[in-house]
Amino acid sequence: MSSQSCIMQVFNEKFLNILINSTLMMFKFLQNFQDLQLSSTSFCIHQPLFYEEKTVPRVLKNSAVPSFLKHDLVWKGDFISRNFNSNISSFSRKFFLGGIPADMGKEEIINIFYHFDTDLVVDWPDYQSNIKFSLPYLRLIFSSSTCVVALLQYCDPVIEGGCETFNLKVMYKNKKKFLQIVPWLLSDTYYHKPSSILYSYPKYIHSQKNTVFVGALHGRIHAKLSLTFLLTYFGDVVSVTIDTDEHEYPTGTGRVTFGNQNSFRNAIIANFIQIQSKKVSKRIQIEPYIDG
Repeated sequence: MSSQSCIMQVFNEKFLNILINSTLMMFKFLQNFQDLQLSSTSFCIHQPLFYEEKTVPRVLKNSAVPSFLKHDLVWKGDFISRNFNSNISSFSRKFFLGGIPADMGKEEIINIFYHFDTDLVVDWPDYQSNIKFSLPYLRLIFSSSTCVVALLQYCDPVIEGGCETFNLKVMYKNKKKFLQIVPWLLSDTYYHKPSSILYSYPKYIHSQKNTVFVGALHGRIHAKLSLTFLLTYFGDVVSVTIDTDEHEYPTGTGRVTFGNQNSFRNAIIANFIQIQSKKVSKRIQIEPYIDG
Protein backbone atom coordinates (compact mmCIF):
# COMPACT_ATOMS: atom_id res chain seq x y z
CA MET A 1 0.00 0.00 0.00
CA SER A 2 1.37 3.41 -0.95
CA SER A 3 2.01 6.14 1.61
CA GLN A 4 -0.71 8.28 0.01
CA SER A 5 -3.29 5.52 0.52
CA CYS A 6 -2.30 5.13 4.18
CA ILE A 7 -2.67 8.86 4.75
CA MET A 8 -6.15 8.86 3.13
CA GLN A 9 -7.22 5.86 5.26
CA VAL A 10 -6.10 7.54 8.50
CA PHE A 11 -7.83 10.76 7.43
CA ASN A 12 -11.07 8.95 6.64
CA GLU A 13 -11.00 7.14 10.01
CA LYS A 14 -10.42 10.41 11.91
CA PHE A 15 -13.14 12.16 9.93
CA LEU A 16 -15.53 9.31 10.65
CA ASN A 17 -14.75 9.45 14.39
CA ILE A 18 -15.28 13.21 14.42
CA LEU A 19 -18.60 12.80 12.62
CA ILE A 20 -19.78 10.10 15.06
CA ASN A 21 -18.74 12.15 18.11
CA SER A 22 -20.44 15.25 16.74
CA THR A 23 -23.62 13.30 16.11
CA LEU A 24 -23.58 11.89 19.67
CA MET A 25 -23.01 15.34 21.14
CA MET A 26 -25.89 16.78 19.10
CA PHE A 27 -28.17 13.92 20.19
CA LYS A 28 -27.34 14.48 23.88
CA PHE A 29 -27.91 18.22 23.48
CA LEU A 30 -31.35 17.67 21.93
CA GLN A 31 -32.22 15.13 24.60
CA ASN A 32 -31.27 17.53 27.39
CA PHE A 33 -33.17 20.35 25.73
CA GLN A 34 -36.27 18.15 25.46
CA ASP A 35 -36.00 17.27 29.16
CA LEU A 36 -35.77 20.98 29.92
CA GLN A 37 -38.93 21.58 27.89
CA LEU A 38 -40.84 18.93 29.80
CA SER A 39 -39.72 20.15 33.22
CA SER A 40 -40.09 23.90 32.73
CA THR A 41 -43.45 25.52 32.07
CA SER A 42 -41.71 28.54 30.55
CA PHE A 43 -40.13 26.44 27.79
CA CYS A 44 -42.76 23.71 27.45
CA ILE A 45 -43.94 23.38 23.86
CA HIS A 46 -46.97 21.24 24.85
CA GLN A 47 -47.94 23.47 27.76
CA PRO A 48 -50.96 22.14 29.73
CA LEU A 49 -54.28 23.83 29.10
CA PHE A 50 -54.97 23.99 32.85
CA TYR A 51 -52.85 25.05 35.81
CA GLU A 52 -52.58 24.82 39.61
CA GLU A 53 -54.73 22.37 41.54
CA LYS A 54 -57.88 23.18 39.61
CA THR A 55 -58.60 22.87 35.92
CA VAL A 56 -58.55 26.56 35.02
CA PRO A 57 -58.95 27.38 31.30
CA ARG A 58 -56.11 29.34 29.73
CA VAL A 59 -58.41 32.30 29.00
CA LEU A 60 -58.89 32.68 32.76
CA LYS A 61 -55.26 32.00 33.63
CA ASN A 62 -54.33 35.59 34.50
CA SER A 63 -57.40 36.11 36.69
CA ALA A 64 -57.42 35.69 40.44
CA VAL A 65 -58.84 32.32 41.51
CA PRO A 66 -61.09 32.44 44.61
CA SER A 67 -59.64 30.38 47.46
CA PHE A 68 -62.69 28.08 47.74
CA LEU A 69 -62.19 26.99 44.12
CA LYS A 70 -58.69 25.68 44.81
CA HIS A 71 -60.20 22.58 46.39
CA ASP A 72 -62.72 20.01 45.19
CA LEU A 73 -66.30 21.15 45.68
CA VAL A 74 -68.46 18.64 47.56
CA TRP A 75 -72.19 19.14 48.07
CA LYS A 76 -73.71 17.04 50.86
CA GLY A 77 -77.34 16.88 51.90
CA ASP A 78 -80.82 15.68 51.09
CA PHE A 79 -82.42 16.26 47.72
CA ILE A 80 -85.49 18.43 47.20
CA SER A 81 -88.56 16.19 47.42
CA ARG A 82 -91.49 17.05 45.17
CA ASN A 83 -95.26 16.74 45.23
CA PHE A 84 -96.04 14.26 42.49
CA ASN A 85 -99.79 14.64 42.99
CA SER A 86 -99.69 18.21 41.69
CA ASN A 87 -98.13 17.01 38.43
CA ILE A 88 -99.98 13.74 38.11
CA SER A 89 -100.55 14.02 34.35
CA SER A 90 -97.14 15.41 33.45
CA PHE A 91 -94.87 12.37 33.37
CA SER A 92 -92.51 11.17 30.69
CA ARG A 93 -93.67 7.94 29.06
CA LYS A 94 -90.24 6.53 29.88
CA PHE A 95 -89.21 5.67 33.43
CA PHE A 96 -86.51 3.88 35.43
CA LEU A 97 -87.13 0.36 36.72
CA GLY A 98 -84.74 -1.12 39.31
CA GLY A 99 -84.54 -3.94 41.81
CA ILE A 100 -84.89 -6.57 39.08
CA PRO A 101 -84.00 -10.10 40.29
CA ALA A 102 -80.86 -11.48 38.66
CA ASP A 103 -82.73 -14.37 37.01
CA MET A 104 -85.68 -12.31 35.74
CA GLY A 105 -85.81 -11.99 31.94
CA LYS A 106 -87.48 -9.64 29.51
CA GLU A 107 -90.54 -11.85 29.04
CA GLU A 108 -91.26 -11.90 32.79
CA ILE A 109 -91.04 -8.10 32.90
CA ILE A 110 -93.45 -7.74 30.00
CA ASN A 111 -95.90 -10.08 31.72
CA ILE A 112 -95.79 -8.00 34.91
CA PHE A 113 -96.40 -4.64 33.23
CA TYR A 114 -98.68 -5.86 30.44
CA HIS A 115 -101.66 -5.11 32.69
CA PHE A 116 -100.79 -1.40 32.68
CA ASP A 117 -99.89 -1.01 28.99
CA THR A 118 -100.19 -3.60 26.25
CA ASP A 119 -97.84 -1.62 23.97
CA LEU A 120 -94.95 -1.19 26.38
CA VAL A 121 -91.31 -1.29 25.19
CA VAL A 122 -88.46 -2.68 27.30
CA ASP A 123 -85.28 -0.59 26.95
CA TRP A 124 -82.62 -2.97 28.28
CA PRO A 125 -79.50 -2.43 26.11
CA ASP A 126 -77.23 -4.85 28.01
CA TYR A 127 -79.80 -7.65 28.14
CA GLN A 128 -79.04 -10.88 26.29
CA SER A 129 -81.38 -13.84 26.55
CA ASN A 130 -78.53 -16.35 26.50
CA ILE A 131 -76.81 -14.73 29.51
CA LYS A 132 -78.21 -15.72 32.88
CA PHE A 133 -77.49 -12.48 34.73
CA SER A 134 -78.03 -8.96 33.41
CA LEU A 135 -78.00 -5.48 34.94
CA PRO A 136 -80.67 -5.17 37.66
CA TYR A 137 -82.20 -2.06 36.09
CA LEU A 138 -83.63 -0.86 32.79
CA ARG A 139 -86.09 1.65 31.31
CA LEU A 140 -89.67 0.97 30.34
CA ILE A 141 -91.49 3.01 27.72
CA PHE A 142 -95.28 3.20 27.91
CA SER A 143 -97.55 4.36 25.12
CA SER A 144 -98.88 7.31 27.14
CA SER A 145 -98.26 9.20 30.38
CA THR A 146 -101.75 8.14 31.51
CA CYS A 147 -100.50 4.57 31.73
CA VAL A 148 -97.61 5.74 33.91
CA VAL A 149 -100.08 7.46 36.25
CA ALA A 150 -102.14 4.27 36.50
CA LEU A 151 -99.00 2.28 37.36
CA LEU A 152 -97.91 4.69 40.10
CA GLN A 153 -101.31 4.40 41.78
CA TYR A 154 -100.53 0.73 42.43
CA CYS A 155 -97.18 1.56 44.00
CA ASP A 156 -96.09 2.48 47.51
CA PRO A 157 -94.16 5.78 47.47
CA VAL A 158 -91.03 5.93 49.63
CA ILE A 159 -88.94 9.07 50.23
CA GLU A 160 -85.35 8.64 51.38
CA GLY A 161 -82.95 11.56 51.49
CA GLY A 162 -85.40 13.58 49.42
CA CYS A 163 -85.42 10.94 46.64
CA GLU A 164 -88.81 9.52 45.68
CA THR A 165 -89.11 5.85 44.75
CA PHE A 166 -92.33 4.01 43.90
CA ASN A 167 -92.19 0.37 45.00
CA LEU A 168 -94.31 -2.10 43.06
CA LYS A 169 -94.96 -5.37 44.90
CA VAL A 170 -94.93 -8.44 42.63
CA MET A 171 -94.86 -12.19 43.12
CA TYR A 172 -91.98 -13.87 41.34
CA LYS A 173 -91.32 -17.60 41.70
CA ASN A 174 -93.65 -17.71 44.70
CA LYS A 175 -91.68 -14.98 46.47
CA LYS A 176 -92.64 -11.38 47.16
CA LYS A 177 -90.41 -8.87 45.37
CA PHE A 178 -90.40 -5.08 45.18
CA LEU A 179 -89.56 -3.44 41.86
CA GLN A 180 -88.39 0.15 42.14
CA ILE A 181 -89.89 2.76 39.81
CA VAL A 182 -88.49 6.26 39.39
CA PRO A 183 -90.65 8.41 37.07
CA TRP A 184 -89.61 11.67 35.43
CA LEU A 185 -91.79 14.75 35.78
CA LEU A 186 -91.82 16.92 32.67
CA SER A 187 -91.71 19.99 34.89
CA ASP A 188 -88.31 18.79 36.15
CA THR A 189 -86.75 19.49 32.76
CA TYR A 190 -86.61 23.29 33.06
CA TYR A 191 -86.02 26.01 35.59
CA HIS A 192 -86.20 29.73 34.76
CA LYS A 193 -86.20 32.76 36.99
CA PRO A 194 -89.53 34.60 36.96
CA SER A 195 -90.03 36.90 34.00
CA SER A 196 -90.26 39.94 36.28
CA ILE A 197 -86.72 39.24 37.50
CA LEU A 198 -85.31 38.33 34.09
CA TYR A 199 -86.51 41.69 32.73
CA SER A 200 -83.87 43.46 34.84
CA TYR A 201 -80.99 41.40 33.41
CA PRO A 202 -78.88 42.52 30.43
CA LYS A 203 -79.87 41.16 27.05
CA TYR A 204 -76.73 39.01 26.74
CA ILE A 205 -77.96 36.48 29.33
CA HIS A 206 -80.56 35.33 26.83
CA SER A 207 -77.75 34.22 24.53
CA GLN A 208 -75.18 31.49 25.19
CA LYS A 209 -72.54 33.88 26.52
CA ASN A 210 -72.72 32.81 30.18
CA THR A 211 -73.92 29.25 29.59
CA VAL A 212 -72.12 26.11 30.76
CA PHE A 213 -72.54 22.45 29.86
CA VAL A 214 -73.21 20.06 32.75
CA GLY A 215 -72.64 16.35 32.28
CA ALA A 216 -72.76 13.04 34.16
CA LEU A 217 -76.12 13.96 35.69
CA HIS A 218 -77.81 11.21 37.67
CA GLY A 219 -81.37 10.35 36.67
CA ARG A 220 -82.68 11.75 39.96
CA ILE A 221 -81.07 15.15 39.42
CA HIS A 222 -83.74 17.51 38.08
CA ALA A 223 -83.49 21.15 37.05
CA LYS A 224 -84.42 22.70 40.40
CA LEU A 225 -81.99 20.38 42.20
CA SER A 226 -79.20 21.39 39.83
CA LEU A 227 -80.08 24.98 40.67
CA THR A 228 -79.47 24.21 44.36
CA PHE A 229 -75.99 22.77 43.71
CA LEU A 230 -74.90 25.65 41.51
CA LEU A 231 -76.37 28.42 43.67
CA THR A 232 -74.49 27.06 46.67
CA TYR A 233 -71.10 27.73 45.11
CA PHE A 234 -71.54 30.13 42.19
CA GLY A 235 -74.80 32.06 42.69
CA ASP A 236 -77.02 33.93 40.22
CA VAL A 237 -78.37 31.03 38.15
CA VAL A 238 -80.80 32.33 35.54
CA SER A 239 -81.94 29.07 33.95
CA VAL A 240 -81.35 25.32 33.97
CA THR A 241 -82.30 22.98 31.12
CA ILE A 242 -82.01 19.19 31.34
CA ASP A 243 -81.49 17.55 27.94
CA THR A 244 -84.05 14.87 27.08
CA ASP A 245 -84.60 12.24 24.39
CA GLU A 246 -87.58 11.71 22.10
CA HIS A 247 -89.59 10.42 25.08
CA GLU A 248 -88.82 13.56 27.12
CA TYR A 249 -86.63 11.48 29.42
CA PRO A 250 -83.28 12.89 30.70
CA THR A 251 -80.12 11.91 28.83
CA GLY A 252 -77.65 12.83 31.60
CA THR A 253 -76.60 16.26 30.33
CA GLY A 254 -77.88 19.81 30.57
CA ARG A 255 -77.21 23.54 30.22
CA VAL A 256 -77.02 26.26 32.86
CA THR A 257 -77.04 30.02 32.22
CA PHE A 258 -75.69 32.45 34.81
CA GLY A 259 -76.65 36.07 35.27
CA ASN A 260 -73.11 37.44 35.41
CA GLN A 261 -69.63 36.74 34.11
CA ASN A 262 -68.15 36.10 37.54
CA SER A 263 -70.54 33.22 38.34
CA PHE A 264 -69.93 31.73 34.91
CA ARG A 265 -66.16 32.05 35.35
CA ASN A 266 -66.16 30.38 38.78
CA ALA A 267 -68.23 27.48 37.48
CA ILE A 268 -65.75 26.89 34.65
CA ILE A 269 -62.82 27.02 37.08
CA ALA A 270 -64.48 24.51 39.42
CA ASN A 271 -64.99 22.05 36.54
CA PHE A 272 -66.61 19.46 38.86
CA ILE A 273 -68.98 19.23 41.81
CA GLN A 274 -69.13 16.02 43.84
CA ILE A 275 -72.69 15.23 44.95
CA GLN A 276 -73.13 13.07 48.04
CA SER A 277 -76.54 12.10 49.37
CA LYS A 278 -78.21 9.01 50.81
CA LYS A 279 -79.27 7.69 47.39
CA VAL A 280 -76.90 9.38 44.96
CA SER A 281 -73.14 9.80 44.76
CA LYS A 282 -72.12 11.48 41.53
CA ARG A 283 -69.41 13.78 40.17
CA ILE A 284 -71.02 16.41 37.94
CA GLN A 285 -68.94 17.80 35.11
CA ILE A 286 -68.98 21.51 34.18
CA GLU A 287 -67.57 22.75 30.87
CA PRO A 288 -68.05 25.77 28.57
CA TYR A 289 -71.14 25.29 26.44
CA ILE A 290 -70.57 25.10 22.69
CA ASP A 291 -73.72 25.33 20.62
CA GLY A 292 -74.00 22.88 17.74
